[in-house]
Amino acid sequence: MNINFFFVIISIALMMIFTLFKPLNIKTQNFEETPLLEVSSFTLHELNTLGITTIMKGNNALRYEDRYLVENIDYTDNSKKYKANMVADKGVYKDNIVNLSGNIIY
Repeated sequence: MNINFFFVIISIALMMIFTLFKPLNIKTQNFEETPLLEVSSFTLHELNTLGITTIMKGNNALRYEDRYLVENIDYTDNSKKYKANMVADKGVYKDNIVNLSGNIIY
């Protein structure tokens, strides 16, 4: 058996493997964001050197990395000259901004 004949057979076998076998389609999973903390019937106080700046009350809250999702939110902001109080059915607290929805009282 000639050495060239051996390499020809090996190369033909490798070409057949390359053309006949297709790679598997691997399913990828889409991971949902999971909350870091879940709290019910809570009062959250935010403090600084001058005293209490914000008070947030609610029935249910989910804390994610960058935001809070709160049901029946009662948010009081005391950080400026005048005190502001906001009440709503649902609220999102993210980057010191409160987005409210449903029966908003300001």
